[in-house]
Amino acid sequence: LRAASNIPHLSALYFVNTGNIYSTKKDTLQALNYFIKAFEKEPGNKDLCTHIAKVYQKINEGEKAEEYFRKAEQMK
Repeated sequence: LRAASNIPHLSALYFVNTGNIYSTKKDTLQALNYFIKAFEKEPGNKDLCTHIAKVYQKINEGEKAEEYFRKAEQMK
């Protein structure tokens, strides 16, 4: 999975799905990495931005959570 994440044409959906796999395995940090990669592919995705904020909340990273909640609020 890690080598594949460097392929430029992969869609955000690939990264979201991979993040979800890591989430089900309780590997929250690895899941977060994939959700962030998905957001880099779709920086206007408000739902994904909010999801990232909630993951940061879950791991007690309040400042990062607030950053992503603010980004989400600014999106239409």
